[in-house]
Amino acid sequence: MNNIKYRNFQLSVVALEFALYSYYYNKEKGRNIHSSIGHEITAYLLTSILNVEDASLMLYYRSHAWLLGLGISFKEIINEIKGNKNSLQKGQGGTMNLFLHPSIIDCNSIIGAQIPIAVGAAFANKTLKKQTICVLGDGATNTGVFFESLNIVSLYKLPILFIIENNEIAINTSYSKTSAIDIKAKFELFSITCFEVSLNSGFETTSSIISDAIVLSKTRPVSIIFQLERIGAHTVSMERNFDEIINKYNLSANEKLKFNVIYEECKTLLNTED
Repeated sequence: MNNIKYRNFQLSVVALEFALYSYYYNKEKGRNIHSSIGHEITAYLLTSILNVEDASLMLYYRSHAWLLGLGISFKEIINEIKGNKNSLQKGQGGTMNLFLHPSIIDCNSIIGAQIPIAVGAAFANKTLKKQTICVLGDGATNTGVFFESLNIVSLYKLPILFIIENNEIAINTSYSKTSAIDIKAKFELFSITCFEVSLNSGFETTSSIISDAIVLSKTRPVSIIFQLERIGAHTVSMERNFDEIINKYNLSANEKLKFNVIYEECKTLLNTED
């Protein structure tokens, strides 16, 4: 896996999110932005390794990085978020319900609501011989429908891969204060194979785990827990320190130039009246 390519992907994600931050922060007409900053690795690796055209993807409201990974342009994403009636979804998706790729079956703004939809897709895809991917945050693993869905996919051995973006905080509450057991134990309750990776696992190791999980999940339920860091607040309206966010990335002089070019491109798109 190309580290330079991933770094450029990171810059694209962060520049897009910062442009959205600058446009909507303190705007009465604005939309509340749930950024993908700190979550870039899952979207980058999965969209790089997975045969996306032969998959059903269930995403959630923190999905901008996934859209970029799927090849959706800045213009398409921004037009939809701005509510442009000429966009693919006629501006009805906003920032949290983005169905801008044919493989996206659901992109849900309700915590955990995409999980049972993924189970239904897995039932169909068992016959169609297609991949089913369900992406969710750690907070969603505390919902009742999560446990109900694990029971069903385990009972019927449905082909589904759960991707948990675990930043250990649900809105503003630590995971340790909301659950008596860790996430892996929840999957193990239903005899579902669970892999764990972190930012320190390395590209080769993480890519190998993802590849193995994709193969296994063609015939039974499998999960991968990505240990991540949510850089910044839950939403842009809660954000207080933008400089601290960008400093986390330790940008080189050349990377700052690249970042500014993408940032200005996105700002121009946001300020252009369609």
